[in-house]
Amino acid sequence: MAVCADPTPTGTATPADTGRATDGGELAGDGWLAAAGDSGIVDPFGPRLALEISTDGELLPSASVTLTITGEAREVINSGEVVVRLPTKAAMDYAGEGQPLYYPIGDTVPAEASWRLPAMVEGDTWEGTVTVPGADAGYYMVAVTADTEGPASDLGPYLFDDSYTHAWMFVSDTDGQLTDVFEDSLFAAGVLPVPGPFTTEAEFLARPSADGDH
Repeated sequence: MAVCADPTPTGTATPADTGRATDGGELAGDGWLAAAGDSGIVDPFGPRLALEISTDGELLPSASVTLTITGEAREVINSGEVVVRLPTKAAMDYAGEGQPLYYPIGDTVPAEASWRLPAMVEGDTWEGTVTVPGADAGYYMVAVTADTEGPASDLGPYLFDDSYTHAWMFVSDTDGQLTDVFEDSLFAAGVLPVPGPFTTEAEFLARPSADGDH
């Protein structure tokens, strides 16, 4: 099973290490009281719900794949919502076939799936599945957010009600896989390491400029 979870931070807490979703959709780690490598620094920040993305399916061109979204309650949760979004697909759909990827800054990417969370206590787990449509060989982002509500905690400001994680689907005939970061090394020689369907430099340069259309 391929699994992608919130990464463990490697230094002192920063806004991107807190487990909180940022306006720009940047990756935010779980960071739940995790020791930062061998430094001895402890990061106290974390979300009520720790998120993970996994799949047992093969990431093959034109084949749909089922992703499993798992959440573990780190504190009591009264209610909440989990949402899955496909930012790369949304940019492709918005720009149009053969056009440079584009999605308006500030606009919310449509939800591919969403669920209401049940009441949970610390240690409870929740699971949801979503089937992602088949796509051409390429590299595509999956983003998951959670917005939870719960009682006050002894953790005070170190506990966040919102959480975020993402993964990248590398769709390929030979080595399709789910990765937790964008891995340039997976691309074959001559293929540009960019999101979306695989493209060569010549194909990329032949496309119209995104600035000219938007």
